[in-house]
Amino acid sequence: MAAYAALASLLNDIEHITTHPLISTSLEKYQIEIESLLKTADSLLHLIHAYHHGGGVISKEAEDLERQIASAVHAAEDLIESHIVDHIRAGSNQLSFTCSLNLQQVIQEMDSILKRAAEVKEKHPIREKQPTNSRPLMERGDSAMLGFDDEESQLFGDVINQQSAGRVISIVGMGGAGKTTLAQNLYQNSHINKHFDFLAWATASQQHTAQEILSQLLSGRGGNSSSGNVGDSGEELHKTLWGRRYLLVLDDIWSIQAWDEVRRFFPNDESGSRIVITTRLFNVARDCCSSSCVTMKPLDERKTWKLFCRKAFQQENCPYPELEEVGKKIARLCRGLPLSTVVVGGFLSKSPRSLQFWENVARNMESNPNAKEKEESLDALSLSYNHLPPHLKPCFLYMGVFREYSEIRVSKIIRLWIAEGFVRPNNSQTLEVVAEGYLEELIDRNLISVRKHRHNGKVGSCGIHDMLRDLCSKVAKQEEFFHEIDGLIQGTERRLMCYSRRPILLHGEHSVVRSMLAGGSLEQPVKHKLLRVWDRGSLESVAELYGNVNLRYLACHYTYYSMPVLPSSISLIWNLQTLIISDTLVTAPTEIWKMQQLRHVKCHRIYLPPPSDGLLVMDDLQSLTTAVNLRLSEQDKELNKMVRFPILLNKLSLITSKIGWEDLSMIGSLPQLQVLHLRVKFITWGRKWSPIEGQFPCLKFLKIHCRDLQYWDADKSHFPVLEKLILSQLWCLEEIPLGIGEIPTLKLIHLNHCSKSAAVSAVRIKEDEVENHGNDALRVELRMPQSDVESFKEMVEAGALTITHVQLETF
Repeated sequence: MAAYAALASLLNDIEHITTHPLISTSLEKYQIEIESLLKTADSLLHLIHAYHHGGGVISKEAEDLERQIASAVHAAEDLIESHIVDHIRAGSNQLSFTCSLNLQQVIQEMDSILKRAAEVKEKHPIREKQPTNSRPLMERGDSAMLGFDDEESQLFGDVINQQSAGRVISIVGMGGAGKTTLAQNLYQNSHINKHFDFLAWATASQQHTAQEILSQLLSGRGGNSSSGNVGDSGEELHKTLWGRRYLLVLDDIWSIQAWDEVRRFFPNDESGSRIVITTRLFNVARDCCSSSCVTMKPLDERKTWKLFCRKAFQQENCPYPELEEVGKKIARLCRGLPLSTVVVGGFLSKSPRSLQFWENVARNMESNPNAKEKEESLDALSLSYNHLPPHLKPCFLYMGVFREYSEIRVSKIIRLWIAEGFVRPNNSQTLEVVAEGYLEELIDRNLISVRKHRHNGKVGSCGIHDMLRDLCSKVAKQEEFFHEIDGLIQGTERRLMCYSRRPILLHGEHSVVRSMLAGGSLEQPVKHKLLRVWDRGSLESVAELYGNVNLRYLACHYTYYSMPVLPSSISLIWNLQTLIISDTLVTAPTEIWKMQQLRHVKCHRIYLPPPSDGLLVMDDLQSLTTAVNLRLSEQDKELNKMVRFPILLNKLSLITSKIGWEDLSMIGSLPQLQVLHLRVKFITWGRKWSPIEGQFPCLKFLKIHCRDLQYWDADKSHFPVLEKLILSQLWCLEEIPLGIGEIPTLKLIHLNHCSKSAAVSAVRIKEDEVENHGNDALRVELRMPQSDVESFKEMVEAGALTITHVQLETF
C-alpha cells in the first residue's frame, strides 16, 4: 500500500511540475534525470499492480521490497519538492547542483530496486485476475438486516404502539451485530417519518461530550445547532421538542453518565414520543430505564449462510457445488456477525471462484484460534483489506483519519484523496470521476457505507463502521500511514497525518507532518515546506499559512469578524487544488487567477476581482462557490472582455454579480455545468430572462433567488436534462413557464416564498403532468406565509385546479 501511494504521488507531482509555467523552467537542465525518474517510477507502479493482481497476502520478501520502494520514492519526492519550495521562496528558477547529484543517487537506488522487484516477480508468478461482478449501487438493498425480522418487528411495534407507557427503547448487541443498521432502518422509514413531528439522530461513542450530543440533535430535522454550553443547548433542545411528538436516536451509548447528562432535556409529556438508544452494554440499557430491550443476537448458521450467499453470489444459495462446503465453513467463521459476514462475502464476490483460493481464505480466518473476540472480528475483516487492489488500499485506510461515526461528504474525501496524490489520472476522465469510481468500489465491497444521497441520486455522504475504522487504525499503525496523536508531534515517519482535539506543538520547518486534519488548534504559526493538507478548523490569521507553498488542500474558518484579505502571495502556493474558507466574506487578489491547479473554490462569500487581462486561466476549475460581484462584462461596453470560464466547470454559485440575464449565455455554453445557483438582489439584471435554445446541455440543478425577475420564457429545449428547480423569493415572477413541466427528467419544483401566481403555475404544471401524461414522479413543493394561504387557494379554485398533488408548507 505505502509503495503504491508513494509512486502515485510522485508521478502526479512530476506531471504537475513539468507542466507548470512557474516551476517547469527550474527543471530544464535536469530533463534527462526527470525523464529517467518518471520511467522508473512508472515501471514500479505497473509491477506493483501486476503483483497484486490476484490479491491476497504477499510474501515477506515482497513486503520488504515494497518498504524499500516507498522509502526511495519518498526520498525522491521530498528532494524535488524541497528544492521547488526553496526556489519559489527565493524567487530563483534553477535547481542547485547538489539537488542534481542527490537526484541521480535516488534514481540509481530506484533502478536497483526495480531489478530486485523483477526477480521477486519471477519467484511469485502473477495469479488469476479477480472478477469484479460489480453491481449498481442503488440496487444493493439492505441485506445486512436479513435474519432480524423479529427484532425489526419488535422495535417498530414498540415505537409506534401508543398504548406503551415507556418511551425509552434500547437495542443491545456486540460490535458488528447490526444495532445501528436496525436503528437506521427505523429512522429512515417513511411511515415513521409521518408518525413523528420531529426526528433527530446523535452518535455518542466513547469520546463525544454531552454538548456534542445535544448539538447533533439540534442540527437534526427542524432544529438549530448551538455552539453554547450544555445548559444553553439543552434548553434550546427542550423548547424545540416541547409539545411535539418526537423520535430521538442516541447511537452507541457507552456509559450511563452520557445518558444522565442529556436525558433531563427530553420533555416527557406523554405524547407518544420515543427515545431509542443503541449500546453494546446490557447494564447501560438497564440503567437507562428502557421499557423495551431489543437484543441483537448472532445469526444462526442458516441465516448466516443465507446472508453470506447474498453477498458472495447475489442469490440465496451457492451456485458452485465445489465451493459450498468451504463457503459454509467461511460463513461459520464469521461467528454470526452481520458486519463480518457482509464484508467477507462482499470480498469473495470479487475473488477467484477457485477451491484453492477459498480454502486459503478459510485457513487465514482460523489461523489465530486464541485471539480475543474483537481481534477475531478484525482478522476476518482484514481479509477484505488484504485483497484490495493497491489503488484502493490507501483510500480505504484514509477513512481512519476521521472520527468515529463521522458523516463525511463525498466531495471532501475525494478532494483529500486527490490532494494526497492517491488518484492517478486517465485520458478520458477527470481525477474526481476516477476517485468517485474508487469510492464506489469500496462501497460495493461494504467497506464504506452510504449515509445520504445528493440531488442527482449519487452518494452525497459516507461513513465507516467503528470496527472497520479500528481495522484502519491497526493497519495504518503497522504501515506508518497515519498516526492519531495528542500534543507534541515528533518522529521520523514520513507520512504522518494526525487527529487531535488538543493544542498541537510542531517542531521545526522540516517537520515530518505532511497533512493536518480534524479539530484542535496550534500553539505556534505553521511553516512546513512539505505540508500538503490543512484541514484544521479555526484560524486567527490566514497569512501564517501562506509560507507553506506546497499546500494542495486548504480548509479553514476565521475566529474573528473582520473581512480577511487573501495576500497576493497566495499564487505562490503552486499546487493548491482546493480552497475552502467558511463563515466570512473573503477578498481575493488578482493573482488568484494565475493558480493553474486550482480545482475547487468554496467560500461563504468570496469577492473575485476581474483578472488583469480579462481572461480566466484556471483551466482545471470545476466548482466556484460563492462568488460575489464577479464582473463577467462591462455593462456599458461591448461584451468582448468577458471572463472565459473553464470548460470543466460543473458547479457555479454567483451572488449579486454585476451581469444581466443576457450575459448568462456564456454560462449556458459550459458543456459540463450541472449545478447553477443564482442569487440576485439588484434590478441591474433586468426583469426578463429568455434563455437560448441548445444551452445548459448538462444542467441538472437550477436555483434562482431573484426578487425582480418578472418574465421567464423557457421550455424543455432550454434545460433538456434539468432534474430539480428551486425558486426562492421570486415575488415578481408572473408564472413558471408551462414548458418547464415537459422536461422528461424533471423530478422536483420547489417554490419558497414566491408570488402566488407563480405557485399557481406550479400547481398547473403538476396537474397537467398527472392528467395528461400519468406522471406522478414530479414532486411540487410550495412554501409560503400562512397569511397567503387563503388567497392562494382561492386562485387555485378560480383556475379549476386543486392542490391534491402538491405539498404545501406554511411559516
